[in-house]
Amino acid sequence: MRRRPAAAAAAVAAALALAAGCGGGGAPAPPPPDQQEEAGSGYFVGTAPGGLGATVDLLGTDPAARALGAALAVETAPGEPSPSVGIASVVNDSSRLAAMPGFVAVLASGRRIPLEPAAAALRGRRLQRDPPARSALPAGGSAVEYVVLRGVVPGRVAEVRMTTGPETSTRLAPRPR
Repeated sequence: MRRRPAAAAAAVAAALALAAGCGGGGAPAPPPPDQQEEAGSGYFVGTAPGGLGATVDLLGTDPAARALGAALAVETAPGEPSPSVGIASVVNDSSRLAAMPGFVAVLASGRRIPLEPAAAALRGRRLQRDPPARSALPAGGSAVEYVVLRGVVPGRVAEVRMTTGPETSTRLAPRPR
């Protein structure tokens, strides 16, 4: 029985404090548009005409992605979203050697944001072991690369472009999870 009067007294005290202007200055300001989460899946798939295919999962999690994200989060400026570490899986279905592609996130506004390889984002740091950078994929080969999205949340990305040369890019379309 004593719990109810104590709970009621606590609720009254909290209501009085809020009415007096204590405990908050109203709702926080909404984040800028590029930092507001949207319902995008963060998962993109596509294949270039030459047989190089990729998936990019900007919301993928595994122990490496979580560790990379934590290492990069300490550099985040106040008010900016923490960098997102995505997992890019690349397959070379062609019969020849293929250069490892780059990736660019494209927002609905058309703004393009390069997805930096995580190895480059961490360059200059002392890590237990630096993974070797892969520059090419053999015929029939595959690779996984971690990529970093900065300044925007993954749900704002409308598509990803896979770049395989100075003027060649392939659209990786959004897919549901």
